[in-house]
Amino acid sequence: SHNFLDILLVVVRYFGGTKLGVSGLKNAYKTSAAMVLDDLPIFYKTMSHCYRIRFPYDKTNQIDALCLQWDILITHKLFNDQVEMIIEIPIHAEKECIKLLQPYLL
Repeated sequence: SHNFLDILLVVVRYFGGTKLGVSGLKNAYKTSAAMVLDDLPIFYKTMSHCYRIRFPYDKTNQIDALCLQWDILITHKLFNDQVEMIIEIPIHAEKECIKLLQPYLL
């Protein structure tokens, strides 16, 4: 009912001497889970794939602009003789981004 994906919720009931029956247990677990989910802070994560790219310094502004335009997350940046990045490309933009970044993919 909350439309969550990939979530685990555990409800533990300690027996206190009262038998609830099947429907009572079901209702107790459902109510407990609903209370937790209603008070839960929700974080949204876009599905993405990680890639490593390497490019010359003169392409830095171009790559940064591309990352900004396509909501690509830069998780690591290393500056040696060239710039190397580990990036997370959102799945919805992956096809287009891979075409543009093809020369720099490792």
